[in-house]
Amino acid sequence: MATRIRVPGHEDPLSPGPTDLAWEVSRVARGEIGHGEIGGNNRGNHVERFRRGSGAGIVDAVIRGRGPWCAAFASFCVVEAARRLGMGRPPFRTSLGAKKLGQNAARYGDRIPPTEIPWVGDLAIWDRGALLADGSMSEAGHVGIVFESSEHDRNFRTIDGNRGRPPSPVDEFGPFPVGAPRLLFFARY
Repeated sequence: MATRIRVPGHEDPLSPGPTDLAWEVSRVARGEIGHGEIGGNNRGNHVERFRRGSGAGIVDAVIRGRGPWCAAFASFCVVEAARRLGMGRPPFRTSLGAKKLGQNAARYGDRIPPTEIPWVGDLAIWDRGALLADGSMSEAGHVGIVFESSEHDRNFRTIDGNRGRPPSPVDEFGPFPVGAPRLLFFARY
């Protein structure tokens, strides 16, 4: 289980809150705003930097080397945050697949229902693909890093890579309501 830290400004200083790693992931993501695709969809030196720094296995990188990069960006942020905190490696396996990254992070920490208020650093995991003929979800997904949430308004905002029309930069998105359509869960670590 992930170690919790104090939430700045919270009335109960021992209350659970985002981990040091989650806070740092959010800071890394914020520092990458504006970086993204150059020269075409899913291409460019920033996209390649996110893929190379994602910590994903070589097979994963070869298979997905030209595809969507949202999970590469989120994984890059996790790997870089762990490095900055002196952890070496992240405490969970990263991935170039959005849903797989979310599952790995949630397996280490917690899987938070989409109707609950997320914390800073949580990974917001979405279903992205067309529904299959039997009504089930595809393997396609999307991941964003929560950087802001409001209990009062019951919404949250994320920093995402590969969202929107190409050439898409890393940017802030939202607010999204908790329980938004196709929001699968939040991964807390």
